Amino acid sequence: MAIGSDISSFVSSTIGTTVNDFIDLAIVIVTLMLIWYVIKFFLVGPPTPEDKAAKRDRESGEAEEAKRKRGELLEERRTRKEAAEKIEVQKRREHNMRLPLGNLIHAMTDCTDTVHSLSEGRNAARRVSATGDATRSLHSCNSRLRQAARAVRGALHRERDHTLHGALDNIYRFLGAAEHEIANITIPNHADPNWVALAATASTQVDHIRAGCDSIRQAIDQYIRDGTQATIAAITAGTPSPGPSGGRRRPVGTP
Repeated sequence: MAIGSDISSFVSSTIGTTVNDFIDLAIVIVTLMLIWYVIKFFLVGPPTPEDKAAKRDRESGEAEEAKRKRGELLEERRTRKEAAEKIEVQKRREHNMRLPLGNLIHAMTDCTDTVHSLSEGRNAARRVSATGDATRSLHSCNSRLRQAARAVRGALHRERDHTLHGALDNIYRFLGAAEHEIANITIPNHADPNWVALAATASTQVDHIRAGCDSIRQAIDQYIRDGTQATIAAITAGTPSPGPSGGRRRPVGTP
């Protein structure tokens, strides 16, 4: 019993000493911290107006920089979106106008072939074949213009931007007028004694149509790129008129 009592006393004494040592150490640490903060309080003064102003400027600059970067990101995103939308619109217009543009280019080729055949016919020995070639080319041109007009009419109904309907209608009107002029051009009979003079008149008329087709081709290209109605109107202003009898095409929607 004596031994157990001694051990218990020893353990209690050891634990008590350890706890007291820990408390003493904690008191020392807290005392040192208090001394440090007291010294700091008296040695380090409050922020000066210059310090406060510098801090405000720094914070303001950081805020402005963050705002600027955010604005740049938004602008970049907007630019990418607009570019993607423009490409999409151009693709849609290119798809809608592919058929009329193709027919128009073929019509221009037919005009060139017609003029070439009429020029070849100045040689009496080749007049018969030249007359036939010119007639076929002119007939093909008329057919191509009719198909182009029909395709433009479809593109007009598919165009989502209603402000461009007037531009497309200008193109549609021209194609109808050009088709009407082509139909009124006469290729002289190969046996006509005035063949050369009549062929020269027909060549001039066909050249006039071809120049108009080239103007309208430029208008279609411009429409595909940016759809600027003013530009298209300026280009089509120089295209062939339907003549005294008037064109056979009327504006879309006209009863």
